Amino acid sequence: QVVAKTTLEKERARAKILTEIRIHRSVRNAHVVRFARCFEDAANVYILMELCSNKTLADVVKQRGKLTAKEAACYLREIVSAVAHLHAARIIHRDLKARSIHWSPYDRVGIGDFGLACRLDDDAQRKTTICGTPNYIAPEVLAGSKGAGHSYEVDVWSIGVIAYALLVGTPPFQTSDVHATYKRIRANAYEFPSVGEDGGGGTDLIRRCLAPKPEDRPSIAEVASHPLLRVGAAGWKIATPPPKPPVRAKAADDERKTKYDAVFEEKKRSLAAEKAAAENSLRPSPPRTDPPRAEATLRRAEEASREALRRSRETERARRVAAQTATETATTAARAAAAIATCVSENTVSENIVFPPLWVTRWVDYTSKYGLGYVLSDGTFGVMFNDATKMVQSPDDTWTDGAATSAATSSPSLPEGLEKKVKLMRHFRGYLTQARSAVARASYAPDVANSSSIARASKTPYLPHVKNWLRTKHAILFRLSNRTIQVNFQDGSEVLLSSEAAATVFTSKSGARGTHALAKLPADPELLRRLKYVKEVLHQLVHRA
Repeated sequence: QVVAKTTLEKERARAKILTEIRIHRSVRNAHVVRFARCFEDAANVYILMELCSNKTLADVVKQRGKLTAKEAACYLREIVSAVAHLHAARIIHRDLKARSIHWSPYDRVGIGDFGLACRLDDDAQRKTTICGTPNYIAPEVLAGSKGAGHSYEVDVWSIGVIAYALLVGTPPFQTSDVHATYKRIRANAYEFPSVGEDGGGGTDLIRRCLAPKPEDRPSIAEVASHPLLRVGAAGWKIATPPPKPPVRAKAADDERKTKYDAVFEEKKRSLAAEKAAAENSLRPSPPRTDPPRAEATLRRAEEASREALRRSRETERARRVAAQTATETATTAARAAAAIATCVSENTVSENIVFPPLWVTRWVDYTSKYGLGYVLSDGTFGVMFNDATKMVQSPDDTWTDGAATSAATSSPSLPEGLEKKVKLMRHFRGYLTQARSAVARASYAPDVANSSSIARASKTPYLPHVKNWLRTKHAILFRLSNRTIQVNFQDGSEVLLSSEAAATVFTSKSGARGTHALAKLPADPELLRRLKYVKEVLHQLVHRA
């Protein structure tokens, strides 16, 4: 979603997009379009979301016409599951319609379009804003401030309209004139054609959801228990929603809005680093063109709330890393941290530094679904799946789990049960291969004198691979099978660290690169600050292991 900043000059418009971002970002549900990140440049605000390329529910209805009760129930179960999750978080969508139900490539539907969504301070609160899509607006919304206000029941009304559209083929109040449509909604004037009922009690659910008075409509839990939603899935029941959040203080919202306004008016800088991260976290390695410090102003508006989420993710990632190879990771991390600690103030240097010729050149983080894919400097492709398994493919199409030679095999003789992962691996490889043109050259290039080391490395008794990885607030860290530690920072700088070679390769934000013995580091505050950060992260890994 791209929002031009020329449309955000008014305070109301800025508050609206901030609310949309804040609400959508807080929702995590399989049937809600996933919010990935937001960033901006001088002209626009960008909201990056899950790609849903296979049409919307409106397109399905337009092509198919009315659906069977079994088909409609399948869609409604997923919609109701998502709405129940929203209501449990005191969120009202307020714009549910067939066109906001997106059809993903993974055979499921996902609710999107949170531009009109709101979060209640408590369950007794009522909203009076007139908003929504004409065919789907509830009568109490049309009443605006003249009525008693609206709440969760407006989403139930919209579900009734969607159910009618699925079973009949058109929305119940649709006319060629908006005012005529509103008149029919206020009068509750709709009817069922003879083809409307399809054996699942659909008309009963629709009549209950489209009750003129909000208090007469079923709750979302009651909708979920209706017989129509069990057509084709007799044992289905809605998942227990998370507990509702505590009542929020309005002053906190006002404070966040004030902070956002102040930040929004600051002079904007280039967001080159943020744009690069937005491409599915595919970060082209240096040389870089001196990107200024990224300043995600929208994020700073809610820094306090995001810190908790960030720390939670970092803790979870660190826990997974430690669980996979705790002893091995701790040993390597301890060696690297010790090397930094003992060498940072020494004055002796080794003349011939030979850095292990293996590093990550490109990667893509798709842990929201499958895992992390990467390419090494020797052409090896690998994937670390979310179930903690690994798959590695050499340039000559040899496959392995990364453990030993005995696990290596050519693709025609792959063991049974790996077909899905092999397919995913090939998708990762295809994406990373296509993205190669975005990378000017490798992040670290060894001297020509050391090029024979690369050939020798390719003949090791196992395929090189990433053993572990960790994403922190400021960087992404890779631990390679040759015990190299690689850290790529969000500002574009990079550190490669080898305890065995007692050396580090540092690439600055401007793309300047240097190889240094840990025994004699230059008096570069940028390098020393990053090494200190790496040391702290490695110490945390050692303690958690």
